This record gives sequence, C-alpha cells and structure tokens, in this order.
Amino acid sequence: MPRDLEASPTEWSKNVGSALGKIAAISDLQVPTVDTFLEITVPATYVRASGLDGETIEPITVFQPAKVQILFTVNIPERIQKELNPFDLHFGGTRFAVMINYEDHGPVVVARCADDESSILQSHAVMIVREFLQRELAHAHELFLVSVGPSPFHADFSIYPSEAELPDDTEGQYRELIYRRSRGRGPLRYSLALPSSFVAPEGGDRVSLAFSLALYHLTRELSLYYSLSERADIHRDQVFIVSALTDDLIEQYQRRGPWPALKRTFAGGLRTRSVLLRVIEAEKSEAQGRSFASSLIGELSEGDEEAPLLHRELSVARNESNAAELRAARETVDSLESTRKKEFEIAVISLSTLLGGAAGAVVSLLTGS
Repeated sequence: MPRDLEASPTEWSKNVGSALGKIAAISDLQVPTVDTFLEITVPATYVRASGLDGETIEPITVFQPAKVQILFTVNIPERIQKELNPFDLHFGGTRFAVMINYEDHGPVVVARCADDESSILQSHAVMIVREFLQRELAHAHELFLVSVGPSPFHADFSIYPSEAELPDDTEGQYRELIYRRSRGRGPLRYSLALPSSFVAPEGGDRVSLAFSLALYHLTRELSLYYSLSERADIHRDQVFIVSALTDDLIEQYQRRGPWPALKRTFAGGLRTRSVLLRVIEAEKSEAQGRSFASSLIGELSEGDEEAPLLHRELSVARNESNAAELRAARETVDSLESTRKKEFEIAVISLSTLLGGAAGAVVSLLTGS
C-alpha cells in the first residue's frame, strides 16, 4: 500500500503503478484506476494498537480498494533467489506471474511460476516473490508491503485438466469444481478440476477455466482467512499486555519491607482495578471478534448450500481463544486484590484503635478502598 494513506483513490492507483513500474524486474504491469474506496466498518480491535492502548473500542471505518486486480510479471534470477531463499529450495524457473486481488476483507496475492511449473511447489514461489518485493520496495520508500506471517497455514493448490486425473484422496464438490484434499508430511494439498460432465465453451481451455473459477472463489475465502488471522494476532497482543501487567502486579506484591507494604496496601487498589479493566476489555473484544467472524463466514455461504472450501481453516481462525490466559490473569488479580483488601482492613482497624474512628474513615476515603 502507498505510504501516503491520505491519498485519493485515483492517486492511490498512480502511486502504486509508479512505484511498481520503477522496479526493473517487473514487466506487463497492469494497475487499474480506482474511482472509489470501499468503506468497511469493523470492530476497532481489528486494527492493531487499538483497544487496550486507550483508543476507542467502538466500531471504526477503514478504507481500501475493492474488487481490484493488479497484474504483473516479475523476473527473479537464480542468483537473487539464492540470496532470498534460506532453505535452498529449487524452483525451476525465474519468471513469476503475480496477481494482487483486493477483496472485501483485504488483498490476496497469488504468485505462479510462469516457466516450467511441473518441478516446483507453488507455495515456495509465493515466498520468493514476497521476499523480493519487500526488498525492492524498501529501497523505493514509496510503498510498503504488509504480509501476514509466518504463514498461518501452508497449502498447495493444483488444477487438473479433468476429474479423472485428480489424486485419489478425500473428495468433495466445491461450487462448480471437484476437489480432493490431502495432507502428508508436507503442506496441505488441494487438487481441483472441472467435473467430467462439464462441457467447456468452444475453444475453451478446461485448466484455465478451472483456475479462473477457483481463483474467484478462493481469493474471497483467503481474504477473510487472513483478516481473521490478523484479528487473532491483535488479540494475542492484548493478552501479552495483560500478562505483562499481571506479572508487574505480582512483582509488586513480592517486594519486602515496610514501604512497599504500605504502598501496596494503601495505593495498590487503583492499580489492580486498572489491570482488571484491561482483562475485561480483552475478554470483550475477543467475544465481539468471534461473533463478527461468525457472521462474515456465514456471508460466504449465504445463498449456497455448500460450505467454503477452507471452512476448516476459517473455523480454526475464528475459534482461536485466549480464554485460559485471560481467566488466569483475572484469577490472579482477584486473589491479589483480596489479599490487599484484608491487609487494608487490618491497617484501618489498627489506625482506628490508635487514632480513633475518624482517622480510619479518612484513610478509607483517601485511598478509595
């Protein structure tokens, strides 16, 4: 995306086209003109650094192009591939066809080897293209590439000319296509083809047609999947903050000596309540996010009897929960606050005995306990 987030839709197209066009390795670049941005209302916790850092947790509106496809070919010589490839994987080609599809929930990048495709794993091609673009765009300082990583799940998708050529694995119907799903030692594999009964238009290529159909449906699902993965990352950030604050609270209660004890007893209530509020906010945002995700997954199948092809992955992303960590934090805070209140009551009774009831009442008012 352009670094100038205030750019108009038309300027957005010009900025993206200009920055990508300056990369010598890119050819056949197509960047359509964007007339309007799509306005999407989402929980604020879908945006990193919101929620627990004091910002609003009310729904907010974000802007992005929708139903826009950017196309280009990028040539990455083997020498550069080796620099970008820590695992020394063999790709069998240097030209990659790249499609950036902006869907309702964000962009999805599809990268294919434009040379001999039979000897490579396409998901490895995505990694090389991502690393190359990140390096090149970092030099330009005009665009920055945002990716969800490490990869939430590793899968290879293959298109076959006919149903009869599909591998003999789990089979199902996916929209107009037949698919088979398998998992071995390597990545998850999806194999897709048009059913044998389908008659392609005259002169039509069955593989190209099947690829277009798969791309149309899968990019919508992947767009949502990566949005849910980002939501899960944000919630993990919130839990990390809560855990860090809880650890600080525990450390405060472990300090010895009269001054830490007095400070904890008479001023610690505000701090424990502050941490408890953060726990409640994290629990609330996670519950809201899960409900929001369920409605979005339901929209993918609205009007269809078939579940999304990635329904398992979408369900896992939606159901990811930090409830155990938040419950442990809540119980810790409750326990520490209960201990502090008992210490406070003893201190007030002692002061009342020594100085009179009025002094004890004044202490209670001043500390808010």
